[in-house]
Amino acid sequence: MEKNAKFAFKELKVWQKAMLFADKVMDIPASFPSTRKHYRLGKQLESASTSIAMNIAEGKGRFLAPFMNASLF
Repeated sequence: MEKNAKFAFKELKVWQKAMLFADKVMDIPASFPSTRKHYRLGKQLESASTSIAMNIAEGKGRFLAPFMNASLF
């Protein structure tokens, strides 16, 4: 059994990769020529990229069946 099941999603490689992806995506708006002109696009990119990791974490807690525990780690 997992030692700290509440935060066990952080051990998932897919969650770790989603976080790296979000970090890279959030750097993109900094390269836009005008921050005011593209403010909403930057926020939308940030929201979309971080939602991937958040959905993985939510799904890990909600849908993890006991028999799947060994297959994910």
